[in-house]
Amino acid sequence: MLRALLLPVFVFALLGAGRAWPNGGPVAWSGPTATGNLQPRTDLPVRLVSEDLSITVTGLERYRVRADYVLANEGAKVKASYGVPLFAVDDEGQKLDVTAGSIRISLAGRRVPCKVVRTQARIEDPRDNVQPLPFAQVLLQPLDVDGWCVAELTIPSGKAVPLRLEYSGELLFQDVETSKAALPHVDGRWLRYPLFPAGWWKGQAERVDVTVDFGPYAGRAEIFGPAGAKPEAARARWHFEKVDLDQLPFLSVRFNKEAFARHRQLTVERARFNPLKLPLSVTASSTLAGGRYAPAHVLDGRADTAWCEGSKGDGAGEWLEVRAGPPATPPMFPCHFEGVGLVAGYTRSAKTYGENGRPRRVRVATCAAPEDFVEVDLALADRPDAEAHVISESGKEDVAATRTPGSRRDTLPQPSGDLCLRLTFVEVAPGTRYPDTCVTELVPLYNCG
Repeated sequence: MLRALLLPVFVFALLGAGRAWPNGGPVAWSGPTATGNLQPRTDLPVRLVSEDLSITVTGLERYRVRADYVLANEGAKVKASYGVPLFAVDDEGQKLDVTAGSIRISLAGRRVPCKVVRTQARIEDPRDNVQPLPFAQVLLQPLDVDGWCVAELTIPSGKAVPLRLEYSGELLFQDVETSKAALPHVDGRWLRYPLFPAGWWKGQAERVDVTVDFGPYAGRAEIFGPAGAKPEAARARWHFEKVDLDQLPFLSVRFNKEAFARHRQLTVERARFNPLKLPLSVTASSTLAGGRYAPAHVLDGRADTAWCEGSKGDGAGEWLEVRAGPPATPPMFPCHFEGVGLVAGYTRSAKTYGENGRPRRVRVATCAAPEDFVEVDLALADRPDAEAHVISESGKEDVAATRTPGSRRDTLPQPSGDLCLRLTFVEVAPGTRYPDTCVTELVPLYNCG
């Protein structure tokens, strides 16, 4: 996936690719065209009795599908083309062959291969969604089809013929990276799954059950359709009876990736956001004994290490000072200090995150004038891999941080010369086991646009 170059006033949208995204259904050739265009086929004497659809989000970007259909063919065996639409945003559809490689189709327990047919078509949502989707129109309806994976089926006679479709896909997204912000804007991830191709079989389905397992997005999913969802923290379920699948809207779920993305940007990806390659150093008011919790850990780009203070109390009043030396190479464009990224607590695991204390109120000032500070309250995350805060220079781009009336100034101080900032932890959220307060990462942010 291409990324933006950090040039003045340059904005680049990163559009994620969904792969092999809907139910499959019977199709027919629309004519001997060079692209092999296909269209729904609704004249088959084969009925869809039921569908059990399971979609599991397997990571922050991917999901896995298993659809089990029961078909009824009360006449002689029938030959039919079964098509799974393919969709690829990036590379102009050049990865369709790789996409099709993840598709597994089996009829009555026997594997049936499918062949990629390149086409240019557009699938419309048969109904408007229950509520408007607040997202870029390019990811909404309709969706362009770049090809089909077509399997040739011979459907035997029987009242309960099993057909299975399995594949893995990618969630849709649109991220924006711009030279006018130190960190890219990361939007949510979308599952957009058309149900209606399975409605191209004859008649109504007697029963359809759908389960979407949110995986790492448990507690961070928003359902937009279809109506009738039974949501839980970790999953959502739908149950339909006597339903025309070709009249159902897209299955649309938005997953909140923003918090996870900020955590990664401030830990394992932090080197990307030091465009000046500044040499950094840090000192602390105190350090927990044992040698495992040194201040340098807040600069190492790791989520599994941390600095922990060593005072006798709960850590309130302790501080970290971070210094940045001059850049080894003068920047091509003017750069200015834009803010501070902070990962509070010890985010190695849910256990270390809960058992140790975390800063809850922070004052940011220069090392030379610690009494002239900006004070913020941190909205601490409920899980370590979503823990991240940005305290921006102006306050307008703060993330999970709120300015308090106790601030002595409205904006972060712009350092004259080399940077030296002190972060004082005024209040802490105590851990469940240890009295120590910890910080995983501290990231000075610069904008060179």
